[in-house]
Amino acid sequence: MPKINYVESYADLRVLYDEWALTFEGLDESQIDLVIDYIKENGGVEEDIEAYIITGKIMNELCQWTGANAYPDDLTIISFLP
Repeated sequence: MPKINYVESYADLRVLYDEWALTFEGLDESQIDLVIDYIKENGGVEEDIEAYIITGKIMNELCQWTGANAYPDDLTIISFLP
């Protein structure tokens, strides 16, 4: 099982942005292992890959998005970094 991190601060979000994390919107948490296996098999990544989970609600709060710019609160956003 990979290490799973829950993003709760803008600093955490900034790390993902600065490190060019591979990010999926709407990915279910049950698919994390499948994505990591795919990355390792096809992406030439040998080191451990960590998953970062962000909810739409947290993303909206951290980025101050509202109205048409906001994500649905229950949307799952998952990023991956080696």
